[in-house]
Amino acid sequence: MSPEYQGRGIGRQLMAEIERRFPGVEKYKLGTGKKSAKNIRFYQALGYTITGETEDNGVILVLMEKAARRV
Repeated sequence: MSPEYQGRGIGRQLMAEIERRFPGVEKYKLGTGKKSAKNIRFYQALGYTITGETEDNGVILVLMEKAARRV
């Protein structure tokens, strides 16, 4: 995301919308670059926890997941 749009809650809104559109899942999973400390902190603030690492085309990815809320 462009720096001028950061800190406005757009990412948080996007993640909430993604989770809202998939109400039947048990958990949400994602991966982000291991060197992307800001992204990792962002996802952790949303309730995601680190579950491991993997490599994709020479890039180390941190794997994260979050249990879906049951309504």
